[in-house]
Amino acid sequence: MSRSPPDIIYGVDDRPPALTLLMLGFQHVVVITLTLIIPVLIAKEVGLSDQQANFFISMSLLATGIGTCLQAWKWRGIIGSGYLCPCICGPSYLSASILAVQTGGLSLLFGMTAITGVFQIAVSRIISKLRILFPVEVTGVVVTMVGITIIPFAIPSFFGTTDTNVINPVVVLVSIVTFAIICGFTIWGKGWARLFPALIGCIIGYLLSLALGVAGDDTIGKIATTPLFGFPDISYFGFSFNPYLLLPFFIATISSTFKNVGDITICQKASDLDWKRPDFSNISAGILSDGISTLVGGLIGGLGQSSSSSNIGLALGTRAISRYISFSTGGILILLAFFPKLAALFLYLPDPVMGAMSIYMGSFMIIAGLGIVTSRMMDARKTFVVGSSLMFGLGVHMLPDIFSQLPQLIQPIFESGLSVATMVAITLNLVMRIGIKKQETLTLQPDDEISDKVFAFMEKQGERWGARPDVIRKATSALVETCESLFSTGRTTEPVSVTAIYDELQIDIPVSYTGKELILTDKRPTPQEIMKDPDGFSRLSGYMVQRYADRVTTQNTGEKWMINLHFEH
Repeated sequence: MSRSPPDIIYGVDDRPPALTLLMLGFQHVVVITLTLIIPVLIAKEVGLSDQQANFFISMSLLATGIGTCLQAWKWRGIIGSGYLCPCICGPSYLSASILAVQTGGLSLLFGMTAITGVFQIAVSRIISKLRILFPVEVTGVVVTMVGITIIPFAIPSFFGTTDTNVINPVVVLVSIVTFAIICGFTIWGKGWARLFPALIGCIIGYLLSLALGVAGDDTIGKIATTPLFGFPDISYFGFSFNPYLLLPFFIATISSTFKNVGDITICQKASDLDWKRPDFSNISAGILSDGISTLVGGLIGGLGQSSSSSNIGLALGTRAISRYISFSTGGILILLAFFPKLAALFLYLPDPVMGAMSIYMGSFMIIAGLGIVTSRMMDARKTFVVGSSLMFGLGVHMLPDIFSQLPQLIQPIFESGLSVATMVAITLNLVMRIGIKKQETLTLQPDDEISDKVFAFMEKQGERWGARPDVIRKATSALVETCESLFSTGRTTEPVSVTAIYDELQIDIPVSYTGKELILTDKRPTPQEIMKDPDGFSRLSGYMVQRYADRVTTQNTGEKWMINLHFEH
């Protein structure tokens, strides 16, 4: 079982009290409803009627609620990552969805969304075999860019420039107050207040916006005239297909999947104090969950679904990462799909509140991503991968006119800095792997100072390779134990040859010698066995070697033996 970091209030499998669980769910719903701007933008862009737009938004809410619960379920380790990683209406699907509605109406959007879900389900089945594409530096870039992509939305909302280029000082005032309240309760809050900084800031910011007249045009009137309860009108639902739209939807799915990898990775790291590398079997289950959620979205008349980086940032900030929060969040979202008046309270969140909350959540994602990148020693290869991909990703937001000149068919990729940074990082990582497999040999004599010589050798190679320090320490300990045991127990009286082989994903150290077999055992010998058995000390050394290495294998030809020490990297 993984160990939660000491500052976590509610760990992954902790169940908060009922009222706390409900309030935490509401806090996450506030963040999720910010992304309802995606179906709203689609509705405005293609001129949907109010009735069509309401149906589309309600069904998207329903799909989001189902997906949020499914992601936390962790059914037999196959469906759902088992983390607090809520779903949202996927931004990656915006361009392709608008193109679908313009081409064949809502029915075509629903049909293509369902097919996209099937495609993502298929991708989830092979993602665990693609670990080579997502070393830690690439995953860190993805997580960092997830936070950075919030900036173009967060900053205009914070300064009140979403509809105009003129800064609104009243909006700025409300944004600063809201942001200060959220940060204050996050850092200095005690007890329950520390759990709900975003919710407290949202309520105060909402009321302040209403009082100062920056909550939007007749927000109270719009909420008042919205019906309390209503079933979505299924007459707007349909289903059609256009093969020419497969490519843009599949590109959007790949972009969303890359983001899923980063999001679930940060959930893994946040919940495990001893985290070393992404668990791709768990990531596969999470992507399968999102694929099913997208399929459900298409079948019931909603938008494609994706994991919510903003909610992960909120969970990191509040230190409440219990997966049970997902169930309360998902339940509330499902209810909102049938209670339009309640949904309207979230739909009409004022700009300064959205801006302050987005900056708060984005901050945690950016730092978390950089933390993943720097969890490895950086060499020239990793520097090029990380630096170049971040520059291209930022370039999409800083110089959008350049990327807008690219062919329409591939526009969905280059409209997102996240997609561009991910593509560049993966491509450069594959190119930089040319010649990455390295090996060095060391020969040890019986009268050498084994520990000093092995330590100096492994430390030098670790720095050259940019290997993880903790893996190098384990490998050094295992190698010292192996070689000292061979000499001290008389297993060999001849030189021992050590070869260290590194290829980014693993380190193998074959130890070759002529002599007797080193006894390897998974069972620790008792003190009596060590003292009475002539091979007692050899068995103890073999046990220690097994504990240090991830896997140990032996092979021999006559008196020539080779012990291979294997370490996952």
